[in-house]
This record gives sequence, structure tokens and C-alpha cells, in this order.
Amino acid sequence: MKKMIMMATIGAMMVACNVDSQFGYGGSMAEKYVKEEVLRGYDDVKSVEVVKEDSLLCDVGLMFERTNAWRKKTDYLEGLISKDELKSYLDSCMDELSAISDSWEFGKKPDNMERYAGKMRRVYTVKVTTDYGKVREIRVLMDNDGVTPRTTEEEFMDNLVDYLDDFEIGNID
Repeated sequence: MKKMIMMATIGAMMVACNVDSQFGYGGSMAEKYVKEEVLRGYDDVKSVEVVKEDSLLCDVGLMFERTNAWRKKTDYLEGLISKDELKSYLDSCMDELSAISDSWEFGKKPDNMERYAGKMRRVYTVKVTTDYGKVREIRVLMDNDGVTPRTTEEEFMDNLVDYLDDFEIGNID
């Protein structure tokens, strides 16, 4: 038991020593991600720092619904469900897609937050300043642990567009 407590204390001290951001370990990891993944090859960067922390909706639910959407379309084509059932299901997926997009674009939280339980993720805004004074802000989406960078806002929004093909009813007949 003493050994476990000592290991936990040492681990916490190591994490604390590696935290350079005022936004904690997650902020430091977001800064590191931008430096290593986004700014690789740029030599005119003066500073990289987290300036804001948010909690926004992510696409974790839609990842699973993508496969279900194709199954529902197949069920419809095989006559197992009606077109209204398929449309209702796809509309529900599109509603979630819209809620995620609104969260990122406008900072809007949906009225029915209970539907999105477990789908909120930490997002850090990282300010990059060049030697010439040009400033750019890059938002970084973190994984569910809040400290592992997953992707940038630009990549995330591009991926959201890909869901449109999965959840549009299109020319199903």
C-alpha cells in the first residue's frame, strides 16, 4: 500500500514538473501538439501558448452511428423498415451533427444536453505568434482523457462534412 502511494506521489510530481502551461498538463500537451504537428517546418514562430479552454461537443456518437446508418438504409431497401422510419433515424443523426457544428462555430450548447452525455470534450485555443507579429489561433480537440490531443479544429470540421453523405437520405429509392 505504501509503495502504491509513493508511486502515485512520484507520478504526480513528474507531471507537475512537466507542466509549463497555466492550463495544466492538457494545455501543455495542446501546445506541444501544435508545435510538433501543425507548425513542423516553420522557423518564424516566436511563441505558442494556450489562451483559452472550452468544453465542446465531439463526434464520438456519430462515429458509431455511421455504421448504423448504412445498416438502416440496407434494412429499408430490404423492406424491413419503412421510409419514414429511415428518415426519422437519419434526421436524428443530422440533428446531432448540427448540434456539434453549432457547438464549435457558435459555442452553443444544445437544450437537450442529456442526449449528449459523455460527448463533451476539452478544447484548447492555442495562440501562435510569429517573429513578424502575425497571430493565429488554433483550437485543439482533446481525447476523452482531456490531455491527449486528437486533432485540430480545421481537421475536425473537415471530418464533420464527411458525415453528411452517411446521414442524408439521398436517392434511396
